[in-house]
Amino acid sequence: MQVDPTCSLCLCEPESHSHLFFSCRYAQQVWSYILAQNGVSNGPIDLPGVFSWMQQHSSGSSMALTICKLSLAATVYWLWRERNLWVFQRKGVDFSLLQLSIIEDVRACLSSWRGIRASA
Repeated sequence: MQVDPTCSLCLCEPESHSHLFFSCRYAQQVWSYILAQNGVSNGPIDLPGVFSWMQQHSSGSSMALTICKLSLAATVYWLWRERNLWVFQRKGVDFSLLQLSIIEDVRACLSSWRGIRASA
């Protein structure tokens, strides 16, 4: 079986890590929403940008920083999961449902921590 090198999410370009997680139109729509929810207007646009952004914002222990880190991890996870659904099962979800899944994962993670109010 030969694997199609085209991105499963946008069907426009060859898939690479950089494309799948940042350049893909589908991924960009997800990132725009998630970053806006975290008060970030200009987010990382490639893998080196993510490392640079995380390095610049990794000091301190504010709740906003924690939420940004969780959002980053959840977004990468859900984009990878969505890609795999398309590759292996030929099905997926609209990016708005994926965005909600990311937000719910971040909320669930936060709500499981002791000492964090549900409203946070």
